Amino acid sequence: MKKSICVVGNAPLGVDFSDLVDNSAVVYRINDCKNYDGLSGQKTDIVLINNLGDSVPRYLVEKPFLNKEICAKSEKFVIVRDHEVHRQFLISTNQQRFLPMIEDQTTSIILENKIPLNKVVRYSGKFNLRVFNTLLDVRAKERISDELFIMPSTGMFAILHALTRWRSHGFEINLIGFAFSGWGGHPWSCEKKLCSDLHDGNHVVWHRTARPDEDAPGAA
Repeated sequence: MKKSICVVGNAPLGVDFSDLVDNSAVVYRINDCKNYDGLSGQKTDIVLINNLGDSVPRYLVEKPFLNKEICAKSEKFVIVRDHEVHRQFLISTNQQRFLPMIEDQTTSIILENKIPLNKVVRYSGKFNLRVFNTLLDVRAKERISDELFIMPSTGMFAILHALTRWRSHGFEINLIGFAFSGWGGHPWSCEKKLCSDLHDGNHVVWHRTARPDEDAPGAA
């Protein structure tokens, strides 16, 4: 059996993946970890947190990262977005109207959710650029021009980090809970196409379980 890495999104699950997840070497979860302790088991090693955009105020009110089990299990809480990379992208693509929504609220998220500082890390600006450029390449190749692209989803950061970090070591990358739909500012068509190609190329296993009428924000 191949060694497994699991990236768990927040879309509805129709199959119990608990054994696969809990027996994986590393498990990534995203934002408010909606599938935690459901059909995706409990193992949690890395939690990716969106620090820019419209969803951030919700984290300050609902405080999803106060879950003591998740906090105890997770080795890292990753602050995903580099503010300057996102700002420059909006300027270079003539989307300055969205600049007010990308205020970095990392400090407030950490304080309000009582996330231990020794567990907090950040993705670099260089990695942020790689994620943007990967999706821009897909967009150009597939000639996708009618879809709003404000920023990649948090899930896309997790998927590309898992591939970069673990694929060369012989791990199978399993994607669970991804429907690639939701908030209109993510380039869902590009992300879905990329993951379909990765799946077909045997780089990842994308477990498609959500029916079209059950699609939820599966990667944000």
